[in-house]
Amino acid sequence: MKRHIWMLPVKAILGAFVLLAASLGHAQYENPSVVKVNIPFAFHVGTQTLPAGEYSLKSVEQNIVALRDQNGHTLANVIANTVEGNASASSKVVFHNYNGEYFLAQVWSAGLSSGLEVAKSHQEIEMAKNSSAGEQSVMAHR
Repeated sequence: MKRHIWMLPVKAILGAFVLLAASLGHAQYENPSVVKVNIPFAFHVGTQTLPAGEYSLKSVEQNIVALRDQNGHTLANVIANTVEGNASASSKVVFHNYNGEYFLAQVWSAGLSSGLEVAKSHQEIEMAKNSSAGEQSVMAHR
């Protein structure tokens, strides 16, 4: 009786491994949580200035955060990088404050030790050069 040994081509095995590793790597950056928050002051995000109000923030891609109004309309998609910190029991949004001008800085989801840090706009960079920064955290609600 003849035995048949099936051998998959090495390229096929490596290709499957790369696809699996890429999907696992993407899952690490994916944050399905939506952070809902009532922001009590006007603030800047990208080139826009938004009024005080209720907003939701969600990571929609690895380096993109969508900012939506209370009706679910996307107002801005901003570039963000992953930052590490201590896991918190509650979600929060952090703003940089320069002389009363607030800029969206970070988004943290409850229970996660990584958050998202928003890239600084040209306006924020200029404001930072001319004043000292303070931070303002706004706790999110579910």
